[in-house]
Amino acid sequence: MASHKLPHPSTAFVGRVSELAEIVQLIENPACRLLTLVGPGGVGKTRLGLEAAQTVMDVFSNGVYFVPLQPIQSIDLLLPVIAQAIEYEFFGASDPKTQLLSHLSDKSLLLVLDNFEHLLEIAELVADILANADGIKVLVTSREVLNLQEEWLYPVKGMHYPIEEATDDMSEYDAVELFVRLAKRVRPDFSLDSERQWVIRICEQVEGMPLALELATAWLKRLPCREIVAEIERGLDILENPARNVPSRHRSMRAVLDHSWSLLAKIERDVLKKLSVFRGGFRRAAGEQVTEATLATLSALVDKSMLRIDGDGRYDVHELMRQYSEEHLNFSTDESQEVRDKHCAYFAAFMREREPDLKGRRQIAALKEIVADFENIRAAWIWALDQKNYKPIDDALEGLFLFCEQQGRFLEGKELFQAAQTQLETAPDPDLRLIWGRVLTRNLWLLQHVSEHREITEALVQKGKVIAEEQGDQTLVAFCLWLLGHACFTHDNVAAINYFEQSLTLFSELDDRFYMAKAADWLGLANELIGRINDVVKFSQQSLDLRRALGDQFGIAASLLNLTDVAMRAGKYGKAERYIHEMESIYLEVGRTWMARVNNYLALLAFLRANFQDARDQAEEAIAIAKNMGTPVFMQEWVAPVVLSLLESMDENYAQSWQLCEQAVQGSRVPIGASHEGFAIAACGLGEYATAKNHFLMALKMNTSVHHLRGLTFLLPVAAILIRREGQHEQAVEMLGLAFHHPASAKAWMEQWPLLRRLLADLQTELAPELFEAAWERGKSSNLETVAKALLAQFDDTQNQQPLTFSSHQGLPASLSERELEVLCLVAEGLSNPEIARKLYLSPGTVKVHIRHIYEKLDVNSRVQAAARAKTLNLL
Repeated sequence: MASHKLPHPSTAFVGRVSELAEIVQLIENPACRLLTLVGPGGVGKTRLGLEAAQTVMDVFSNGVYFVPLQPIQSIDLLLPVIAQAIEYEFFGASDPKTQLLSHLSDKSLLLVLDNFEHLLEIAELVADILANADGIKVLVTSREVLNLQEEWLYPVKGMHYPIEEATDDMSEYDAVELFVRLAKRVRPDFSLDSERQWVIRICEQVEGMPLALELATAWLKRLPCREIVAEIERGLDILENPARNVPSRHRSMRAVLDHSWSLLAKIERDVLKKLSVFRGGFRRAAGEQVTEATLATLSALVDKSMLRIDGDGRYDVHELMRQYSEEHLNFSTDESQEVRDKHCAYFAAFMREREPDLKGRRQIAALKEIVADFENIRAAWIWALDQKNYKPIDDALEGLFLFCEQQGRFLEGKELFQAAQTQLETAPDPDLRLIWGRVLTRNLWLLQHVSEHREITEALVQKGKVIAEEQGDQTLVAFCLWLLGHACFTHDNVAAINYFEQSLTLFSELDDRFYMAKAADWLGLANELIGRINDVVKFSQQSLDLRRALGDQFGIAASLLNLTDVAMRAGKYGKAERYIHEMESIYLEVGRTWMARVNNYLALLAFLRANFQDARDQAEEAIAIAKNMGTPVFMQEWVAPVVLSLLESMDENYAQSWQLCEQAVQGSRVPIGASHEGFAIAACGLGEYATAKNHFLMALKMNTSVHHLRGLTFLLPVAAILIRREGQHEQAVEMLGLAFHHPASAKAWMEQWPLLRRLLADLQTELAPELFEAAWERGKSSNLETVAKALLAQFDDTQNQQPLTFSSHQGLPASLSERELEVLCLVAEGLSNPEIARKLYLSPGTVKVHIRHIYEKLDVNSRVQAAARAKTLNLL
C-alpha cells in the first residue's frame, strides 16, 4: 500500500481551480518529470503544491512525499532530509547519495521539494535522481528557477482579483473569496457588501497575494478595511501577523521580502531598487536606459521571481516588492534624484516621439504603447512639476493631450494639465508663459468633456491667444481660434463659423494637415446647426480626405460621424449605416470608449426599422460605455435615452417614456430636437395634449431651421394626433399619407405604435372611404418642408393663425436664426456693420458673416433689398 507523507493544512484550500487543474495535468504528463512552481514569497506556492500532490496520490504506487527544505541551513543536510521524508535509513560506510539513488531506482513516487531557492548549488542532485529512477517525479516550489534541462516551469501569481470597483459579481474572484473567509475568522459579522470597495482595493494593493491577504485580515480586529488600505499605501509594516504560532518567515511581508532581498547579488539589488521608479511595468529599453540594467541582470531577476515578464516582453515588479525596493532607493537621496530624472526624461521623450504617430498611420500602435506606459508617463509628469523642470512638460504635452482625447481619458488629462496650468500660471519667464499657454488651451478642451465643466471660457482662450501672438507661435494662435469657435458653438454658430474659418485658414498656411482636418470637421458641425447642409458635406468631406491621407483613424471616424448625421437627417439610412460600420471597425481598434457613438446611431436606426430589441441592446450598451467613462460621450450622450424612451412608448409605458426623456435632457450642451420628439410622443400617450403641442412645436422649429427631414417626418404622426383632436380628420389623414410615403420617412416604427394604429382605424371609420383615400393621396404628393412651415403657422400661438394647405411649391425662405433676426432688425434701422458689432458685442467680421447668410436666405443682394424682403415676410 502506498505511503503518503503530506502535512495537514490548517485552513481549507480556496479557489485556484484552473491553476490546480493545470498543475495536475503537468504532473500526469509523462514528458514532465520535474515541475517547478516558481514565484515570489507569500504567493501560495507551497499550498498550491500540497493540493496538487493530494490530488495525484493515486497515480504513484509508492507514495507522495513532502520534503520541507526551508529549515536546512547547510547543503550537506539535503540528502538526510530527503531520506527522512521517504522513511529511508542509510547504512554502512558507503556513499549516501549512491544509497539513495539505488533505493529510488525502482520506485514510483512523487517528491515535493518545498522552498528550494537557497539550495540551488546542489540542484544537480534532482537531475541525478531523475536520471537514475524512471518512476520518480519531482515537484519543486522555489522563488528561483533551478535551471536544469529537465525542468518545466509553472509561474505562480497572485489569486484572481477584480480591477474595477464597478465589478458586479465578486464570486468569481478567488482573492475576494479568501479575504472574506479569513475576515470572518477574525470578525464573524464581516460583510462584503458594506466593505466592498475597500476589499477590492486591498486585493489590488497586494495583487492577490495570499499571504498578504492573510496578514491584512489579521488587522480587522483593530482597524476597518478603509484604514488598512491607507496603512498599506504608507508602507509594508501593517502587513504583519501577531499570532504566536505563525512561522517567523510568514509573520510579516517585510520578513518575506527581507529573505528574498538577501538572496540577490549586489548588482541585482542595485538594479531592482532603481526599477522601483517604474509604475505599471516597463519595456527592456526603458529599464536599460533608466537603470543601466543589462539583459543578464534582468533575466536573473526574472529567474529569482523579483521581476515578471509577459509574452509581449514587458517586465513588471510585484507591487509589494516595488514598495520594498523603493524604500532602499530612498535611503540614497542623490541616487533617487538621478534615477527619477532619467525616468522623467525617458518618458517625456517617449511622448514626443509618438506625437506624429498619434496624428498618422502608426496611431493605433502608438495608442497601445502609451496605454501600457500611462502610469509611467503620469509619474514622469508629476515628478517634472515637483522639480519645476518644465522642458519634459513641454515635450510631452501635445502627445499627452492627443492621447487623452483619442482614448476619452478626459478626467485623467484634466488632473495632469490642471496641475501644470496652476503651477505655470504665474511664471514670469516668457518661455514658460508660452508653455503655460499651450497647457492652458489643451486643458480647456479637456475640461469641457468633464461633467462639471461644460463650456469653454472665452476670456481664458483670449489670454492664451495673446501669449501666442506675443511669442510668435502661429500654431497656438490657430489652436486658440479653433477653441474660440467652440466657445461660441451652439449659442452663436455664425461667430463659431467665423472662428473655425480663421483657424482653418491659418492651419492651411502652416500646412498643418492634422489640425486643418479638425478645423474643417467642426466647421461642418457648426454649419449643420444653422441648416447649411451643403457646407456640412463639403467641410466634412474635406476633413475626411485629409484624415485618410494622414492615416488618422480616430479623425476618420470623427469625420464619418458628421457625414452619418447628415445622412440620417436626410433619411438616407443605407448610406448612414455604411458610415456607421466603418466607424465601428475603427473604434474597435482605437478603443471601446468611443463605441457609444456607434451604438447611439445603431440604436436609432434599429428603432426606425422597428427592430426594437436590437435598438434596446444598442442603447443600453451606449449608456453603459458612457457610465464607465465617468464623463459624457461628447454630444452623443442624449440619443440612447431618447431611443429607450421611444421604445417605452411603443409598449405604451408612457410615464416611463417621459422619465427617460428627462434623463436625456439633463446635462446636455446642445438643443435636443430628438428629446422634444420623445416628449411629444409620450405626452400624446398620456393624454397631455397641450404639453404634446408645446414639445411638438419646439421640435418642429428646430428641425425646420436646419432642414432636418428625418426629424420632420418623425413629427408627422404627432401632428396627425393633434389635428384630429381639433376635428380636422382629413388633414390628419394627409399628415399620415405624407408620413408613410416621404423618402426620408421610416414607416416601420409607425406601423408598430399601437396609438397610431388605433388612430388610423378611427380615421377610416370616421371618414368615407373615398374621402380617406383622397386625403391620403394629397398627403403623399405634398412637400414636407412646406407642410412643416404651414404647421408652424397653424400651431404657434405667437403667430397669426393661417389655414393649413398642401402644395408642392416651397415659397418661404430658409429660417433665420435669432442672432440673424437681431442683425436684420438693425440693418433695417440703417446701422453700419461697426455700429451693429458694438450694439451686439460682436466683432465686425462676425457681423459681416451674419449679413452674408441673411442675403443667402432671403435671396437678396443688398441691405435695402434685405429690409424690404423682411417686411414683406413679416420678419420685422
